[in-house]
Amino acid sequence: KTTKEAQLEAIKNPFVWCVALSAIFLGITRYSMDSWGIIFLEEQNNYSVVVAGSILLVTSVTGAFGSIFSGIISDKIFKSRHAVTSIVFGIIMAIGMIGFCKLSYNKALCMASAAVYGFALGIELSFLGGMLAVDLVSQKATGAAMGMVGLLAYIGATSQEVINGVLMDMSKKVINGVVTYNFGIINAFWIFSVSAMTLMVVPVLFAKKKKKKKTDNSVTNV
Repeated sequence: KTTKEAQLEAIKNPFVWCVALSAIFLGITRYSMDSWGIIFLEEQNNYSVVVAGSILLVTSVTGAFGSIFSGIISDKIFKSRHAVTSIVFGIIMAIGMIGFCKLSYNKALCMASAAVYGFALGIELSFLGGMLAVDLVSQKATGAAMGMVGLLAYIGATSQEVINGVLMDMSKKVINGVVTYNFGIINAFWIFSVSAMTLMVVPVLFAKKKKKKKTDNSVTNV
């Protein structure tokens, strides 16, 4: 195959699109937390900027460790099955997000949930950020696959600002001149985004099985 043919094949690959769509929700989730998490903690629980910032700082610290150990975890625990790794840590990431949203009234539990979320996010960034898509295409098409994932992740990152802003405006209430916000809908949107991100990876399991079966048949024929 020429490079152009391989790249077109990657663009037409439905499993690559699954990873790219998953990357959209990854971008939504990641930047929703980064941009709106501190506002949520301040408004919902009356935390100071310092306390809210400290809780969110934990996600960055544990996220760094998640990225560092992502390869070891995938290779040693999940036998290099990157799709399985992404699904498992997508579920863990959702648990962390739910804890962050529902247990935010308790600083310790909120920080622990943020730590779990951050660690899982670091792992997801390694695989959904491009590696999982690269696994699905030939070497000549890795650039096209990475470009698709990167573009859609960027779309998710930018669209969340608008969506979260609209939801904030919808949840706003003014009582006796005091503005209050109901974060129930916003929290549900964040949790939905993590869940959708994880579900989008599930079809990739079938792509990997199909690829393995094809490889095994080729070896048998040889």
